[in-house]
Amino acid sequence: MKKLIFIFLDGVGIGAASQGNPFYAAKSEFLPFYKGNPGLPDSTPIKPIDALLGVEGIPQSASGQASLYSGENVPKLLNQHRGSYPNRLMREIISKKNILLNLKEKGRSAVFINAYPVYSRLFTVDHIRIGPGGEFHFSRAFPAEFKRRISVTTCMMVTAQQAPFNERTYHTTLAYCSVFFETNRIRNNIKPKKQFALTHQLSHFLLFYVNDKGHSK
Repeated sequence: MKKLIFIFLDGVGIGAASQGNPFYAAKSEFLPFYKGNPGLPDSTPIKPIDALLGVEGIPQSASGQASLYSGENVPKLLNQHRGSYPNRLMREIISKKNILLNLKEKGRSAVFINAYPVYSRLFTVDHIRIGPGGEFHFSRAFPAEFKRRISVTTCMMVTAQQAPFNERTYHTTLAYCSVFFETNRIRNNIKPKKQFALTHQLSHFLLFYVNDKGHSK
């Protein structure tokens, strides 16, 4: 299996070829997200996917991510689009099928490199589990405010039993990038090591602030 760095820009799609589209206005060479784009510099095509997936309404992050990561048409199963955090049925699907778990079961190396600077110690079966029916099981130590904010990618990490990166591991791995991004701290004297990503067959980073910005308008 070739090595892949998978960067997910949540909330970004293929827009019009007009000045109102920042990717078009900037004449972005590596992010040509506009209709009629020339593809990437190495001739890799940019292929749009219909985010509706056959269900009317406004596409949302949770059901869209669950579909992409699991291969199931989640909006069709729910008969609706669902935003922010997965419900019980979605967690049931993710607990059985997701890219991190499935690659791990095949003996492949797959990591999610977003950092969890505060809660990384809670990612053990003693603190959080997802049952066969998608139900959560939390320890008493698990913060109540975090229980309501378990995302699709967090569920993937829980099912794959992957410990997230944190502020103690950023300086030796690409997690530097994600810790810097998540905590908004300036660390000019330390450079991330790109070799880390090349040691795993899949390294995945999710950029969700673009989506948050869109929802705030």
